[in-house]
Amino acid sequence: MKDLIKKIKPYLPYLIALIGGGILTYAFAPYDIGIAGIISLSILLWAITKQPPKKAFYIGWCYGLGMFGMGVNWVFFSIHVYGNTAPWLAAIITGLFVILMGIYPALFSWTLNKFFNKHDLVRTLVIFPALWTVFEIARGWLFTGFPWLYLGYSQMGSQLHSFAPIGSVFAVSWAAALVSSLLYNIIMYYFENKSTPKLRNQLFATLLGVWVIAFGCGKIKGTEVSDEVIEVALVQGNIPQMMRWDPEHVANIVQTYRTLTDKVLGTTQIIVWPEGAIPVPLPESQQFFREMGALARASQAALISGVPTQLADQRHYYNSIVAVGLAGPNNNGCENYEMPGCSYDKSHLVPFGEYVPFESILRGIIAFLNLPMSSFVEGPSNQSPLIAQGLHFAPALCYEIAYPFYVQHISKEADFILTISNDTWFGDTIGPLQHLQIAQFRALETGKYVIRGTNNGYTALIQPNGKIQALANPNEATVLAGEVTLMKGQTIWVRFGIWPLLAALVLTLGGGYYWQDRKRMKLFKAR
Repeated sequence: MKDLIKKIKPYLPYLIALIGGGILTYAFAPYDIGIAGIISLSILLWAITKQPPKKAFYIGWCYGLGMFGMGVNWVFFSIHVYGNTAPWLAAIITGLFVILMGIYPALFSWTLNKFFNKHDLVRTLVIFPALWTVFEIARGWLFTGFPWLYLGYSQMGSQLHSFAPIGSVFAVSWAAALVSSLLYNIIMYYFENKSTPKLRNQLFATLLGVWVIAFGCGKIKGTEVSDEVIEVALVQGNIPQMMRWDPEHVANIVQTYRTLTDKVLGTTQIIVWPEGAIPVPLPESQQFFREMGALARASQAALISGVPTQLADQRHYYNSIVAVGLAGPNNNGCENYEMPGCSYDKSHLVPFGEYVPFESILRGIIAFLNLPMSSFVEGPSNQSPLIAQGLHFAPALCYEIAYPFYVQHISKEADFILTISNDTWFGDTIGPLQHLQIAQFRALETGKYVIRGTNNGYTALIQPNGKIQALANPNEATVLAGEVTLMKGQTIWVRFGIWPLLAALVLTLGGGYYWQDRKRMKLFKAR
């Protein structure tokens, strides 16, 4: 038995890191065990402490494999079921994606142990949280970004989420990482009998202080309620993914949305259809939207819908949103969908889902790379908000809601955040609820209502504090109706963006490196 333990012992940090990464999944929706996120990162810190940089890299990679292997395993479902890909090939593609994403925790671990290798409280309480946050920011930006599974999302149910209106989900990630490092230090100093009563009290006081500051941040109101309330109705068509782009089902799809919409005409001001609701691209469907616009206008309403827009080359498309009825500048209607305020073209596309990188080489190799409507191109980066009922809606199409920077930018001139999606790609996995949780954070960050329309769930109205006001039953053709209130003002995050937080992180890392370098020099001179 002792021999077996000796053989296993060198591999324990890798195994424990793998398990620790997997635990992180349970911190997010639908499980929402926030403490799991804190414990998970504490495990990573333990696993890489006092390890050489190269070994720390591979330990961090194992953590990333557990984190993404458990947290985004819905990728396999999308590739296999809707990509019409053999299970073994879908597993390989998913595995490669997980391996690639795992590089971020690996590089984080290597950087921490390479440049900040003095094992003291400065490393764990100052450098560790700041460096983790920097790598999260990088992951959401480099190579189009993958802004999923940010540590901050795990704290939706804790007081730490109060940092979001000040520094977005990244500030919450920093706070959660700090709490993780405090937990690590409290446990390690206790078991190693190195702590004094004074040090223990300081660590517990710091832990309490984080929550006190978070409570104080929750009292900072960047936005305030106005007297203007509007009625909205979100139409959830529940169209199966296999039917959406089949020409034989177009008439039934259109009829589904018409029938559901008829139920609320005359009782609501804004009607929202989900992403790609009408599977007939503009300009071919322009006459249909003119008719729907006239119908909505007669009922003193505006209709906002997702629809593809075919480009002049007849091969490529925009993934678009159009507004008709009482919409456009001065509510004069949108006879021309190219008018400012009448349409929006998605600018952050999903690689391999909405477009194929290196298309001329990869297109057609496997079925997954030849999905219906996978020839989208990016819309312009600087577009006007959608206008309906004289109000401005910041559009975020599907995946775009996951980008904090993007939503911060478009929400500056907006009264509401509007996000529409087609989450049938996820199937009955944890993906749709993770997506909903991300939208909740965008409401928190901006201090505005988020109106979220989906094809099959989860369609929701989200309050400025991130709480869900109303939620439609998933996998059901239905209409979710409710009131949303116009919010005045801007949160600190919307006003200043990432720059204050980024400057603080860079200064923290620079100061931490200088501190550790100075201590190393003193030790060298003493020798």
